[in-house]
Amino acid sequence: MPIKMKRSTISAVLALTMVLGGCHSKDDAPSGPTPLVLTAAVYDIDAETSSVWHSGEPFGVYMFADNKTPTAANVRYFADNRGATGYLVPDGNAICFPSDQSQVNVASYYPFDESAAANGHTTIVTASEGMAPDGCVWAKASGASALKPRVQMHLKSMLAQISGRILNNDPATARIVARIEGAPRSARLDILSGKYTEMLDCDSPIGVTVKALEGAFEVSAVIVAAESCEDGPKLVFTALDGAGNELRTYPGVALGELLKLENERLFEPNTVYKIAGDIDAEGVDLRFTGLSSICILSWASDPDEESGTIIK
Repeated sequence: MPIKMKRSTISAVLALTMVLGGCHSKDDAPSGPTPLVLTAAVYDIDAETSSVWHSGEPFGVYMFADNKTPTAANVRYFADNRGATGYLVPDGNAICFPSDQSQVNVASYYPFDESAAANGHTTIVTASEGMAPDGCVWAKASGASALKPRVQMHLKSMLAQISGRILNNDPATARIVARIEGAPRSARLDILSGKYTEMLDCDSPIGVTVKALEGAFEVSAVIVAAESCEDGPKLVFTALDGAGNELRTYPGVALGELLKLENERLFEPNTVYKIAGDIDAEGVDLRFTGLSSICILSWASDPDEESGTIIK
């Protein structure tokens, strides 16, 4: 059942930000009289295991001009922790627009990284087994100014997801375990541009979540949406019998060719790569069935019209 959200108004949040006592800039001096207002939406579900937001989750927010020099860097905002559902609210002073009404860019990201500004306005993104595809999200809005202080952040996942269903044609196989090798498990994300700039871990395999069904297995994994490593990526399956003993490990399936990745190397952020196939004693036969976007539940629509945790 969808979780209902309370309604609030822009004026309520404007009043809230003004009560916070000033505006934030990189030197902690007021940069103008008009506070930034960020729209959002919050659901009372834990963000680490779901695809919707939990009240109080911290985001990092930047304001910067086209030359990418931040006037406000890595300011902590919280998702609806002060009763204004539908908004991100500042932890302390709000970010304010330049007093000359010039246009700026606003970027926000999750999860908040305390050291991002000191590390050149970057954060490290690491994929792990069981991670939700909204484990790292980012958005940028361009052309904001004091004339239109309300800014809506269209967050998207900076991860890619591989998801599929594999039919079990081997009576001896009771379950399978799987891993992805040669895909970037950890990479550095430039918060101002939303681009990955450096791969940090290509050696650690990424665990695949496997759900056993009657006669089939559902598989799902998230990976950092950056270039693949030199010897990958590959999807490797191991078949187990009913006692948990290993029956066989199959040769890795090359995902670059299977998923038709650009130049066979590049994963796209905010994308689900769908696969299907069969597994038997002789091998694994997989096929690519299509792709779709990862969409977090819309922050602007009526939750009564939504269901599930991820929708198209």
